[in-house]
Amino acid sequence: MRIEFFPEGNQDCPAILFYGYPSAGVVALINNFRLLADGQQVEVALHQLTGVTPVDDIHVFATNAKGRNGVDQLSDTVFRWRRDREGWLEVAELAEPVAQSNPGEGTRFQYLERKGRVNVIFSTDRAWKPPSNPPLEPIVRLLRNDRPSKNGSATSRSVAIYKNTSHRNKTGNQVTGVVS
Repeated sequence: MRIEFFPEGNQDCPAILFYGYPSAGVVALINNFRLLADGQQVEVALHQLTGVTPVDDIHVFATNAKGRNGVDQLSDTVFRWRRDREGWLEVAELAEPVAQSNPGEGTRFQYLERKGRVNVIFSTDRAWKPPSNPPLEPIVRLLRNDRPSKNGSATSRSVAIYKNTSHRNKTGNQVTGVVS
């Protein structure tokens, strides 16, 4: 298993990619996520695990800590990935289906972290497909108020609701949100 940092990542967010299988590194990685979840470890140097090969001297420290989750970039090649015990259990459970996939199924990947300024992705290959962003798309719904109006008839009004909006603005920056 290799670990590599992609400064450009995807969607204007850098990414750390763990990739390759089957290997002792995959097993060591998931086992250490579980040790963090069990509270048996406080911090693990993921780049030093047996079977994990860092590319370009990347260092990733997984820390079991309450508080803000996510990845902090401490230098060009040093990262601290923080999660609480429940978060590390979730990470282990997200990684397992990818680790158990068959080589004939093509590239399989899973985002393990999307909080913070750096994403973490677990993949069978040195590849992943960024999630698609649906265009800004209004959905107009007619809401009916069952209470009668002053003249005795039922009232209704139209409301525009935007679902999962994500697009690039005029300057090319990613804009994401839900508007109702």
